[in-house]
Amino acid sequence: MNWLGELIQKEINHEDSIIDLGCGIMSATDELNYNIIGVDIWDKYLNHIKDRFPVIKISMEETDRFMDKSYDVVFCLDVLEHLEYNLALKILDECKRIARRKVIIYTPSIHKDNSSAELDAWELGECSYQKHISVVNMEDFTSRGYKVKDPMKDNSHYAVCEI
Repeated sequence: MNWLGELIQKEINHEDSIIDLGCGIMSATDELNYNIIGVDIWDKYLNHIKDRFPVIKISMEETDRFMDKSYDVVFCLDVLEHLEYNLALKILDECKRIARRKVIIYTPSIHKDNSSAELDAWELGECSYQKHISVVNMEDFTSRGYKVKDPMKDNSHYAVCEI
């Protein structure tokens, strides 16, 4: 399990229902033995994980399809930087709306070049959704009730919001 998975594991329970918005290939959560549903727009990623996790194909613009407080925990890991800034802010609020108990978000706090990931993310080929296009600021989190840390001291936000 990677370092992010270890951090997340401290925040969740085996009884939790969990939705992972923008799940990719679930690299941080793939070894967690929990009830997790993966949500992504990219078929290659969903096909890669569908034998291990239930998956839903929707874009981040469609999160309003989820009912209020429909999952105990919402993950949004390494996703916000791939969204237009205003959509990223909307997703901060959407995560809180969907969660019954807790939201866990991880995102860079500075703009990082990731052009190599766009060309061949996780050896699954080109993916235009991998492009980094925005940075969510500390104030964007804290003004919405998120507690933010930088556990790896690498200019990233690890944000948790208790509902």
